[in-house]
Amino acid sequence: MRRASERHALGRWRWPVAAGFVALNAATLGVPLAMIGYWLTQPGAAAITPAEVSPELLVSTTFASLRLGLTAACFTTLLALPLAYLLARYPGRAATFLERTAFIAQGVPSLVIALAIVSLAVRALEPLYQGTTLLIAAYAILFLPLALVSVRAALMQAQQRLEETARALGLGWFATLRRVVLPLAGPGLGAAASMVFISVVTELNATLLLAPIGTHTLATQVWTDTSTLAFAAAAPYAALLTALSLAASGLLFAFAGRSALAGHAAAPTPAATPDMPADGT
Repeated sequence: MRRASERHALGRWRWPVAAGFVALNAATLGVPLAMIGYWLTQPGAAAITPAEVSPELLVSTTFASLRLGLTAACFTTLLALPLAYLLARYPGRAATFLERTAFIAQGVPSLVIALAIVSLAVRALEPLYQGTTLLIAAYAILFLPLALVSVRAALMQAQQRLEETARALGLGWFATLRRVVLPLAGPGLGAAASMVFISVVTELNATLLLAPIGTHTLATQVWTDTSTLAFAAAAPYAALLTALSLAASGLLFAFAGRSALAGHAAAPTPAATPDMPADGT
């Protein structure tokens, strides 16, 4: 049973607190967006290092970011599904150990993980080195914890008694998963994929070290141009990267809201007591 949250009146601190949040939003969102907008209106020669934007490169980097982001998001979410199901339905020491092992990646810098994968690939997996498969695997290692949190929460909201009812009615395990569990957990899966997508399209270290030769993403191109102080050339890539991140964030909020509504709808109704009839009257 959920405990109702308590509200505390801020009194005279109401407006200072509101002003603080406005200032925080202005600093975290307004300043970057304003700088991107400013450099979008400037010619390439206005930067310290003059450079022009290549339309072909702009299109190719956008499609590369979308391709890698969508592939990694789908793969990582599917990879998190069995572990999340194990944690939600069969909790125990083995499941907890696997969960904590997956979360270790969150405490290790992405550069360290990428270097470890490079070393392993050069010594034992040379055919996969600088290939898309190895890059997607690196993304999965880095961002599996993000997907695991959302998928596990979604499966926890999908009550186990619904699965038991479906099995009692004659559905097999796979049919129950497809017709009962996945529809209920769908918003959580979408939220997990959205979080992984945002992280992948903005990831730099692993992409620089593991991307196939000739593959450039929006993030790597922003880094390339800004490292040479070609800010006007970097602005279109930064704008597209921001647009993709904001769009994915909107989907994340939408999926998270649906998941919360689904969990609320699936919550059990309190049993009637002598003092409170079942119809609530």
